[in-house]
Amino acid sequence: MKLNYNNFTMLFTGDIEKIAEEEIVNKYIKTNKLHSKILKIAHHGSKTSSIQEFLELVKPQIALIGVGENNNFGHPSDDVLKRLENLRM
Repeated sequence: MKLNYNNFTMLFTGDIEKIAEEEIVNKYIKTNKLHSKILKIAHHGSKTSSIQEFLELVKPQIALIGVGENNNFGHPSDDVLKRLENLRM
């Protein structure tokens, strides 16, 4: 779901994983419809989400990851954090 309010945009991803992100990328690859100032990172930053192509399509300025400190799942994944860092370069 994407929120558009004046000049503010935020994309809420819920718990989608790689396969859903790939489908979204394929559908919107030639558009700017997913560009969002803020992206709620999918699936608590799990390694099965936030593929590089999806992140590059959204181009967030801010990424939010909903996760508890010292959680049992090891979220967020170091891979996801690295992909987010790659967006800044």
